[in-house]
Amino acid sequence: MAERATLWIVDDDRAIRFVLGEALREAGWAVRAFEDADGLLAALGDENPQAIFTDVRMPGQSGLKLLERLHAQHPAIPVIVMSAFTDVAATAAAYRLGAFDYLPKPFDLDQAVEAAR
Repeated sequence: MAERATLWIVDDDRAIRFVLGEALREAGWAVRAFEDADGLLAALGDENPQAIFTDVRMPGQSGLKLLERLHAQHPAIPVIVMSAFTDVAATAAAYRLGAFDYLPKPFDLDQAVEAAR
């Protein structure tokens, strides 16, 4: 039996981690969820996900700072940025820093699954 590809979610909102995680699991992926960027970065030494979903505004390291680090150190991992605080500057910054996609919250779960595909 082939191992399922793993997607990672980092968001300080437990409800987002749960709902998005369930949608991605139903679509066939294994999912790991983290409540902050530091936890995700610590786990990167052990394994690499197929893609990462990250919130922009989180306590500690922001999602944009995480995106910048991931793009510099792990450029092959696509990063999908999510934010409830969407404006042109934040969206442009995410893409400039290497985001694969940008999902404004609240987003349709089908849209998130499609971005993962």
